[in-house]
Amino acid sequence: MTQTYCSAQAAADYLNVKVSTIYAYVSRGLIRSEETSGVKRNRRYRWDDVKQLKQRTQLRKHPEEATKLSLFWGQPILESEITRLTDDDMFYRGQPLTSLIQTDFETVLNILWLDTGNEKMSWPTLPKNLKILLKPFKKLDMLSQLQAIIPLLMQDNPSAFLTDKISVIKIGQQLMITLAAIMTGQYIHFSQIARHLSGHFGIRIQLINALLILCADHELNTSTFTARCVASTQASPYAAINAGLSALSGSKHGGMIAEIMRMFSQAKHHKPANIIKHYAQTQNQIPGFSHPLYPKGDPRAKILLELFPTSKQPKYLSKVKEFIQSKTNQNPSIDYAIAAICATHRLSADMGLALFGLSRIAGFVAHINEQYQLNKLIRPRMHYIGK
Repeated sequence: MTQTYCSAQAAADYLNVKVSTIYAYVSRGLIRSEETSGVKRNRRYRWDDVKQLKQRTQLRKHPEEATKLSLFWGQPILESEITRLTDDDMFYRGQPLTSLIQTDFETVLNILWLDTGNEKMSWPTLPKNLKILLKPFKKLDMLSQLQAIIPLLMQDNPSAFLTDKISVIKIGQQLMITLAAIMTGQYIHFSQIARHLSGHFGIRIQLINALLILCADHELNTSTFTARCVASTQASPYAAINAGLSALSGSKHGGMIAEIMRMFSQAKHHKPANIIKHYAQTQNQIPGFSHPLYPKGDPRAKILLELFPTSKQPKYLSKVKEFIQSKTNQNPSIDYAIAAICATHRLSADMGLALFGLSRIAGFVAHINEQYQLNKLIRPRMHYIGK
């Protein structure tokens, strides 16, 4: 099971320093600590901070290691003006999520794509032959259906290989409304998408709007990095978005929603303690809990779950969540929040991933445009360790 906290002595032993040095690190803000409940003057220390401090110390001695580690939750490797993350908050072009969820998804798209919340964008219409295009792929999950027809949509678009900002936005818009049509089986106008999804799935519009906003971007996550790499080769926006969606579907990314919902199914029939034991033995991580970037908990999940209180959820969901938090000190991630909404409204994991994908295309468009403007090929080097 992933360790969250440690004692001052354990931190000192790991860093090979005195306990008094640990206190000094805390006073300098290098290690965060908090009081242990029920015990006066006894504190526990963030294990992630302790590990990162040791890593930084080692990198100063061996700077050549920094590049290798940067690809695995390490130091930033690209510059961007789109999204900024902190320990407990997130900002789209300088605007905090807490204020953005008071607006609507279309306003946030304007901010991500055009750096303004005021401009009204026109939206393309759905392909008239969409049902014909989709017919051979109906047995696939919804996100895969969209991915299957992307080459066909690209073939029919004379602007498919244009890389100016507006052309990329138009392609992103087309794919978003196409996925929405696949999800609902109905043709809708994009400006009404949150309201339409709300009515179609029986989810409060405030909640569905927040979900779409919160999932739109998350800095240089794996799927966005994939989309940027493809865009850096000057491949078409269709190809870059399709590549990003492929990465999103993985079980360590958006595909984790399916694993969380399997855990929910177990929670209907098994005690939470048995569920924790199962995942501790098989995966060393409970799906949907903890996030390496957020020691205090995923702020996106916090916002979404505040709009979706436990009183609105089935009892087995709140029971398993509260038990896991109390036993592991780990907080839910955005994947957990999406899965909880889907489970409550009897939506499939497939639909949860599609909702995530619909929203994340927005971030792909912003990053792809930024990468096209940068006009540099992303080509890291590899350190050969073979014979």
